[in-house]
Amino acid sequence: MSDVVEAVPGFWLLAGGTLAAIVAEIAILGVSRRRLARQESASRFASQGDWQAAAALAPPGRAWEIVAAVIPFALAAGFARAIHGARSLGVAGLTLLDPSEKATMISRAMSGELNAIPMGLLAVSLVAGLGCVAVGLGISARLRARGNAASGPGRPLAVHVEQRQPAPRRPIGC
Repeated sequence: MSDVVEAVPGFWLLAGGTLAAIVAEIAILGVSRRRLARQESASRFASQGDWQAAAALAPPGRAWEIVAAVIPFALAAGFARAIHGARSLGVAGLTLLDPSEKATMISRAMSGELNAIPMGLLAVSLVAGLGCVAVGLGISARLRARGNAASGPGRPLAVHVEQRQPAPRRPIGC
């Protein structure tokens, strides 16, 4: 493990960034889940006829969804920078005159690159997976809030959905 730490340029910065990204995605996931639960309770209030309680919930914004979607790209950029730094180290090694120094420098560059790539793939895929779930929950809560806000007394949720997307009059494909 210590060889990997020494080989990857900026290993501790990348590891800390990965940990921060995972914690941020889990926090956004929790916030999105709470927002979705509040919208589900608003639907329940509306179905019971308590329109004031249903209307009291403000529709959620898109900021958390955008942040959750951008975090994996920011993390990938950090790993791309580390890989580029390792490759630059290899190019700099080619200019050395001493063959042993040249071999050592190129070996360190290849080791850094070959260790940073799988580390980046694992970290970014984990953070991207968490981000996809967080964005999905956030979008679901926002769309549910829009549907709840469009409903009102005397206009149940099911009628609102039927008016927005009416059922087909004839079977499709005939």
